[in-house]
Amino acid sequence: LWGIALGLSAFLYFSSVEAYRHREEIVQMEDEFSDALVQLGNRISEGHPAEESLRHVAATMMGSKLAGVFLKAASNVSFGGMGLRAALFDETRGALRRVDSSMIRGTLKMLVDLIERSTRTTGEAILRTAQHLRELKEAMQEMRRSMAEVVTSMRSVAIFFAPLIASIAARLQGTLSEKVASLDFFLSAEISPPAFLFVLGLYIIILTAILINYVVEIELGEDGLAKRMALAGALPLALGVFTAGAILGGQMIAFLLG
Repeated sequence: LWGIALGLSAFLYFSSVEAYRHREEIVQMEDEFSDALVQLGNRISEGHPAEESLRHVAATMMGSKLAGVFLKAASNVSFGGMGLRAALFDETRGALRRVDSSMIRGTLKMLVDLIERSTRTTGEAILRTAQHLRELKEAMQEMRRSMAEVVTSMRSVAIFFAPLIASIAARLQGTLSEKVASLDFFLSAEISPPAFLFVLGLYIIILTAILINYVVEIELGEDGLAKRMALAGALPLALGVFTAGAILGGQMIAFLLG
C-alpha cells in the first residue's frame, strides 16, 4: 500500500511542482494587480507618460513579482526603443512573455489600446477596471468563505476520519475472524485479515482521491494542476492515519477483548 501511495505521490508531485510554482507566481501577480492598476491609473490621470507611470508603480511595489514586469516594460520603452505594445507583448523581449494570465494580459492590452487612442480617458478607465477587479476578488473570497465549512469537512473525512475508521474496522474484522476460526463448528473466514486490510487500504486511496478532487473543484474550479498537487500531499497523510489506526486499533481491540 505504501509503495502505491508513495509512488503516486512522487509522480504527481515531481511532474507538477515546477508548473505549480510558476502558476502560484501568476496568482500572486493577479492578487497584486488591482492595487497596481489604481496607482497606474492615478499617475496617468495626472498626465504622466505611460512608461514613467509604469516605472513609478514598479518602484512603489518593489519586491513584488508584478514590479519586475512593470520595470521591464518601462526599460523596454526607455532603453530598448520599443513602443508600449511591443514592450509588453513582444514574443522575445516583452515584459509579459512569461506571464500566462489572461486577466493581466487582457487588461494591459485594453490599457495600451486606450493610450494609443486617447490618454485623457485612459486613467479613468484604468481606475474603473481596478475597482471591478477588486469587487470580483471580494466576491470570490466571500464565496470561498461560505464554502469553507464544507471544504474543511470533506478534507477531514478524506485525510483523517475515513482512514481511521476503516483501519479500526479492518482490525476488528481480523480479531473476530480469529475468534470465530477457533470454534470447531465455524468454517474459517473467507477472506484473511491481511487481505481485508489491504482491500480497505486500496479503498482509502481511491476515496481520498475522489474527495480531494471534489475539494479542489469547490475551492478553485476545474484546476488539474492544483488537484495533482493536493493529491500528492493528501495520499501519504491518509495512508499514515490508516497505518497508525491499524496498529493502535489492533492493540486497543486486543486489550478490550482480552
